[in-house]
Formats: sequence, C-alpha cells, structure tokens
Amino acid sequence: MINRKTILTIIAMCVGMTSMSAGTTALPSDMPTMQYSYCNNPLDNANLGVGLNTTYHSCILIPAVKTKSFAGNYITEVSIGIGNLSDTNGELWLSYDLNDDPFYTQPIELVEDKMAMSYQLETPHLIETGKDLYIGWTCHADWDYSPIKGESDRSGSVADPRGDIVGYEDEEGRINWKHLADTRFGNLLMSLTIQGDNLPTYDIAIENVKFDPYVSAGSTLTVTGNVRNYGSKTIDSYMLSYRVGSNPPKTETPQCWEMNTGNMYGFSFTVDKFVVGPNTLTITLANPGGHSDVNPDDNTWSGSFIGYSTSHSSRNVLLEQFSTAFCAQCPAGHDRIEEGIAEFDNVIWVTHHSGYYEDDMTTDDDRALTWFYGSPQTFAPAIMFDRTNFSSGSYLTEGPVEGVGQSNEIRELVLKASSQPSLARIEVTSNYDEESRELVVDMTGASLVDLSTRNTTVNIYLVEDNIIGLQTIPGSVVSDYVHNNVFRKALTETWGDPIYWDNKSFKGQWTYTLPDNFKAEDMRVVAFLANYNSMDCNDCMVLDSYMVPLTDKSSVATVDFNSWTAHGSDGSIIIDGEVDSIRVIGIDGVEKGLLSSAGAYPFPAGMYILTDGKTSVKTIVR
Repeated sequence: MINRKTILTIIAMCVGMTSMSAGTTALPSDMPTMQYSYCNNPLDNANLGVGLNTTYHSCILIPAVKTKSFAGNYITEVSIGIGNLSDTNGELWLSYDLNDDPFYTQPIELVEDKMAMSYQLETPHLIETGKDLYIGWTCHADWDYSPIKGESDRSGSVADPRGDIVGYEDEEGRINWKHLADTRFGNLLMSLTIQGDNLPTYDIAIENVKFDPYVSAGSTLTVTGNVRNYGSKTIDSYMLSYRVGSNPPKTETPQCWEMNTGNMYGFSFTVDKFVVGPNTLTITLANPGGHSDVNPDDNTWSGSFIGYSTSHSSRNVLLEQFSTAFCAQCPAGHDRIEEGIAEFDNVIWVTHHSGYYEDDMTTDDDRALTWFYGSPQTFAPAIMFDRTNFSSGSYLTEGPVEGVGQSNEIRELVLKASSQPSLARIEVTSNYDEESRELVVDMTGASLVDLSTRNTTVNIYLVEDNIIGLQTIPGSVVSDYVHNNVFRKALTETWGDPIYWDNKSFKGQWTYTLPDNFKAEDMRVVAFLANYNSMDCNDCMVLDSYMVPLTDKSSVATVDFNSWTAHGSDGSIIIDGEVDSIRVIGIDGVEKGLLSSAGAYPFPAGMYILTDGKTSVKTIVR
C-alpha cells in the first residue's frame, strides 16, 4: 500500500563503515572476495519510512540466472544502510521465496545513521545454483522514524527492481511489498560480500532496455539500456549487436570506461530500418574486456515495437487500477486518480480487486492480471495505462504496473498514453433485455497496420459502479464505502479472444446472462484490443479501447450521506449537520484531526477523507 508520497523524505546522510560480528564461522582469509550490489550512488541517499508504527523488511534479490554464476561460493557479509531508529534490535535473513518464512535468520544490533553497516554471517551461506535468493533485514520503527536508507539520486541511471525491494507490515502482520523505484527513489544501500574459489571472472548482463512502443515510418527509433558487470574483474570494453526482424545484424562497440564489479554503464543506438507493422528487436552482448562471458544466459534481450504510417487521431486510454477493501491506503489512491484524470474525457477506468490480498469482489481474472506487475511482489494502490510500461528516467518498473503517484504524475501518464498513435479502431454496441437479463455485445474493428502476425486479442469487460461494502482506512474499517469501476466479468477469455482478420477488418458478437447480483443500471461495457505475449508482460500494449453503458439507464450515483455533509472551502473544511466524531485523514493516510461539531475548520490545501466509522466523504481544500 506504500505510494510515492507516503515515503518520507530525505534526512541528512552520514558516511562511514562499521563491522560487527559474533560467533562467526570464518572462511580462509586468503580466499578471493567480491562485492554484489545494485546501489550506484550511495553518497546521495535518503532515510525512508511510511509514517506508521510498523515492522519494516528490506531486501535485494540475486536471481536464479545469477546464482548459477555464483554457485559454490559463499555469502559471508551483508552491509546495509540504516536511517534513524526507535529500536536497535534487528534481524538479517535469507529466503528463497518472499511468500515463505526465511530459511536463515540472525539477530543484529542496529546503529543509527550508518551509510554502510556491515555484519558477518555467523554461518556463511553456500550459494546454490538455479534458485532466486533474497537477502534482507528487518527492524521495527515508530511512526515518525525512517529506518531504511536508499538512493535519492540515480544520476541519470535507472533503479534496478532487484535491488529496491521494501515492505512493511499492516495491522494483521501481512507484509506489503513495494519497489522503491515506484516512489521515485533508487536502490537500497545494501551490498553483499561473496567469497570463494569459483567467483565469476568476466560476466556482464544486459538490463533496462527502453524505447517507444510505436515509431513512425521514415523516422528513427532510439534504444537505450544498461550493461552491468557481475564479474570479479574490471572491464573497459564489450561488444553489442542488434537485429531488427530479418534485417542483417549490426555490431557496435559502445563507449565504456572502467566498469568495476557491480557497476552499470549505459548504451544508446538508433534503428532506422524497420517495416510498417510489428518489428522484433534483439540485442546481444559479448566479449567483456575482450574475454568470453562465463554466463551468457543473460546476454540477450528481445522485445518488439510497431512501425506505422498512419493512425486515427483520437485515442481513449485504458486505466487499470489494482485495489482491495483491505488496502488502507487505497481510498487516498482512488482520490489521487480521480483528481489526476479530472480534465480528461478519454480515460476508461477499470479497477481490479487484487494486488494486496483479496475481497468479495476479487475474480479469477483479477488474480491472473497481477502478472502485469512483472514480479511476485504485488502491492496496492497500483495502476497501469494501456498495459504499456511508461516508466523511465530515474526509475524502472518490471512490468507496466506502478504505484499510484500524486495527481500531477497521473495526469502526465494520461498525456503520455494519449500521445501514442492508435493503430486500430473499434466500435461497440450493447443490447440488454431487462426481462431475460441477457446482454448482447457487438463489435466491429479495423487495423491500420497488418496485425495478422501479431497475437492481437479482443477483450470485453463488464464494470460496475456503486457497490456498497467494507473498506479499510487508516486506523479503522467503514461499512458503506462506495466502490466504483469494479471489474465484474470478462465476456472473453482472460487474455482476450483471438481475432480473425478479413482484409484488416473483423467483427464479433458476445452474449451473457447477468446474474441477479449484477445491477445492470450501474454497469458499463469496456472493450479493447491488445497484444498478448505470454512471455513478456511489457509486450501487451492496448491498441484501442471503447466504453458504452450496459443499458440506457446506466449512471454513476453519488453517495447519500445521512446526518452530515462536508465540503472544502478556501483554507477550511466546512461541516454541516449532526456531528459526533469525525476523523480527518490526509492523502498520506495519516490522521490530521478529530472534529466533534459542525462548523468551519482551517486545514492546509490538499485532499482529505472524512469518516465517522460508518460514512466516508472526500473533500478538497484549496
């Protein structure tokens, strides 16, 4: 449930290194060692927290493709960055799966404001091949402490989603995992000492490739990415080759200064020969420092883009949110989304009740769609636009899903999604029979590029508003929260039905009988075309989307508040009616005040949720 702005901000950094150990089983002192870290810029760092009395968990991941390189060697020491503390008791841990208990734990004594506090493992861990390995630490902190240190400035490079994993426990002890990069921070200040006689010498990997998913014919496509040195030897050169479709491969020698173990260096090149329609791009690395790569399994990357010559001008944007009734931060996330899209009339909003546990509205399709996180660490509130990964600049997400940011950030994402060309056009009609409750959906569509070789699918969803139910908010649960935009049913398969093109056109019909608990007048039909690549969640972009009411009586109702109302004014919240006790919750999830009578109350500009435990209302103070 962490979102970008619930992370607290920068505290003064402190440099220095301290080492502590007790009862350690030592390996031979002459055995070679190397460091493993995702942190690029430790001097620019921040102390991080969520403003709650909670237990924190922070870790980095050595993925299976890399444990293959390190198998037979030992993790002997862990170095962590520590912020400000309310409790100096901590624990190191190792795990193969964040959903399971750690297989190794070790109590540690934490020291406040250390950029690199090192702890030797009492039992060095022998790395096994072919397994994901998480190495982390845990501590408890009061609400106004920020115990985790992470990078605050990536210096132009992207954060690595394997090196920025954090979590905090809710009131029921459930861990809400999150990537720091989704909060616009970088990686954790955390590194490992690996020791052994079989350390990989020359080993590089390709990471974080980015380019626009669409490119106009006659222009060039700019491709950027990073290469990381996972070997124990410093390198100053490597070879890069790339191939577009059936074109001959091209080879380049990118600029590369000395790259030490764990360091990353960027590359960039342009592609000027591609076809109108789908194109496959394959990038391969070789010859680190003029030597053979000891682990070439992570030296090749493949993705795709679409070249186009024409597109239709208007484009809807499919906004898919992940939220549940058990997510206390989600109501504030809903409000930020609502504010961020307020000026647009082309946004189609669908909410999947998954990502942070489940509730009565969760469906099998909602569960399956968490695949778009690109990681087993799911969270809420979360959001994606047109199933396209728009993350860039100082952070990168593993899939198209990212945390719900502030309203201005959401607005920028809508603008970015809206600017993409629309390479297909669909139109949808809905015919509903009130007596039989049978719904008939007809669709026609056409493509502006040849998509016959692409796995383009048609998706039809039913979405319902005004579902009254439970919702957790910070510190309590309300019983009459109004859930809108709720995904209820897919009339197609989870990943869409296949399209049978007829000279770049198609048509189809779907029928469904609504169950008694679906309120037809509160429902809409959402349809869209999207690519589906089961091997890559970042290759499933939406090409066009459309929404119609299920009936001509469809509407979005407002909440009927029983005994009191609230609205924002210039610098104040105005309460009218019979009032007993109303809690005022800020957009950061923290309680800002307790109101016990009607009247005007001064509050700073911002968005607030007011609740008496039964009724909740949002208000904005300007």
